[in-house]
Amino acid sequence: MMQDLWKQVAEQYHVSAEEVQAEITKAIETGMQTAEHSVRRAWAEIPRRCDVPEPEEVVAVSYTHLTL
Repeated sequence: MMQDLWKQVAEQYHVSAEEVQAEITKAIETGMQTAEHSVRRAWAEIPRRCDVPEPEEVVAVSYTHLTL
């Protein structure tokens, strides 16, 4: 399911699915390093398996929040 999403985004921007995932990972890492307390709290609330959430985990949480 997520692989299909990465492929769709990749096709739209003429890049590989791996590049899409890498860019999302980079954005996650950058976002988690912010000094803004409210943003850090929001990142802390994302369920994850590792210290840094994977792109799939962030997309799943974002989708849930958007559909509420």
